[in-house]
Amino acid sequence: MGSYNTTLGLVNLSGKDIESTAVTIDNSSDWDNDTWRPDVNFTGALADSHSRNVRAEINSSTNEGCWFSVAITFADRTKLSFRANQWDAKEYGNGGVRQTYTTDVVFDPPNPYLEVYQVVGEDSVVYCNTYYIRAPVPPDHSSWMGGLLAVSPDVTLNQLTIPGSHDAGMYRSANPTSAKTQSLDVTGQLAAGSRYFDLRIGVWDVTGIEIWTYHGAYYGGRLDDILDQVRDFIVAHPKETIFLKCRSYNSYDQQPTVDLLHSKLAGHLFIANSTPNFASTRLDALSGKVVCVLHPDYASSMIDPANGTFPYADYGVEGKGGGFIQHSSNANFGVFDSYTNANDVDEMVPDQQNKRTLYGGYGNDYLFLLSWTLTGYGSIFNLDLLSSTANGQLPQGLYDPNHPQIPNIVYIDNVDGWLCRAILSLNPGI
Repeated sequence: MGSYNTTLGLVNLSGKDIESTAVTIDNSSDWDNDTWRPDVNFTGALADSHSRNVRAEINSSTNEGCWFSVAITFADRTKLSFRANQWDAKEYGNGGVRQTYTTDVVFDPPNPYLEVYQVVGEDSVVYCNTYYIRAPVPPDHSSWMGGLLAVSPDVTLNQLTIPGSHDAGMYRSANPTSAKTQSLDVTGQLAAGSRYFDLRIGVWDVTGIEIWTYHGAYYGGRLDDILDQVRDFIVAHPKETIFLKCRSYNSYDQQPTVDLLHSKLAGHLFIANSTPNFASTRLDALSGKVVCVLHPDYASSMIDPANGTFPYADYGVEGKGGGFIQHSSNANFGVFDSYTNANDVDEMVPDQQNKRTLYGGYGNDYLFLLSWTLTGYGSIFNLDLLSSTANGQLPQGLYDPNHPQIPNIVYIDNVDGWLCRAILSLNPGI
């Protein structure tokens, strides 16, 4: 008798703590191992903005799926129940199917402000089935920095946590599976709460010097359009700060990119007489501004603090197990950013958490970035499936008691307001 290795997840973004979770399975023979049945390992309390992810070994020979019932009691004594089928992880994983469950969900008393939303995913090893308890409409975090400053006016960048968008410009692509990393445009990502944007720049037409974002062999959004979205947002939300990290793919896109930054964001760029240590800079000193930082592959002549371009410095060695890079000066926008380069969540999570333990936490001379991303290669390229697997485990990872060091930037694919809510809840006062 064979079996499939799957993961079952519950993400509590309901706004209230779950006091208890009870599970009843339909048929024990649907599950290949009693230890990894949801009625055994999926029960218990779950705090708001937290998640639970457990192994669920399902019998590959079952003919009717792996049905079970979940009964949840919240701390305010309201209840929720729904029916679920763990076979969905295997059946729909390859297609990246997402479904909102309404008919199989019962709220007691009825609650129009919450839904149970199913997301299936897959990495190179496991099929994943996750249920989000959340508001039907994503939270709007367009003004979260202004709200934080109202209660913590002295906060510095190394004392807060910022949602970040990995490959932020790839919200559209000719290849929607292996190149498209975001489901929202930059305006949508900003409204969701993201404030740190990874912009990888390429030239579509060398003759006309058309600047686009780029990932692998594919182009995303036009930089011109993205900067319009950034400018319009900062005008509408003058208490916020937006960080743009620009990375160049070719020398001939560098000067046109800098020129476009200056022309599109004139009057909105943060400028200074010299480059500060951004990590220890107060957020209110940057309020209402766009901070543009250039990766070291840009010519040093393009770094000009008086005109709003600052040096980016990476403090992390890329790849699994990557260590720390010491810099002679901290006068930069310094970030420990060391992605795992794995398409298996069970590789990515411990690697990122170990780096967090070694190099993370508030108060450093650099910012620590938690790269909660899976890389498409080998047996699976679909970034939607990969991010569906990783993102459901993000709240559990953020609040892992074995890793109390708080990250400064949390970097994800498919940014949304629900996940940003979990990230922002790490900030004192939010």
